[in-house]
Amino acid sequence: MAQKAVFEKESKMNFQETLDAIKEKAAEKGWAIPAEHDMQAILKKKDKSVLPSTILVLCNAEFAYALLKNDESRKAQTLLPCRVAVYEKEDGKTYVAWSNYEEAGVKVAPKAEDIFKGISEGLKGITSTVTK
Repeated sequence: MAQKAVFEKESKMNFQETLDAIKEKAAEKGWAIPAEHDMQAILKKKDKSVLPSTILVLCNAEFAYALLKNDESRKAQTLLPCRVAVYEKEDGKTYVAWSNYEEAGVKVAPKAEDIFKGISEGLKGITSTVTK
């Protein structure tokens, strides 16, 4: 049975509360957020209007190091850094989405399965604090 490529879950909080809670939980779990892309603001500059949408770029140094120290898994850095999207839909609810890094990672670097499982579990732990 095929796995989902992307997980999407409804948040139990509003947009800003969801962003703040994810940032806080990521920091607690040792993940850095080196970038944040406010897609609504970016597109507004191009005269395009969309509902609130922000992409958080997350990095866990231990997982990144484990992938990059080994030539066999180094190509998997194309999947890094990890991203979590927070956005509103027309139903007025806030959603959180992230890629299935475990499945994608195994396809790119089969010997790094444990690393990608850890990444996937880490992201689930971060996002589970806000999702239903």
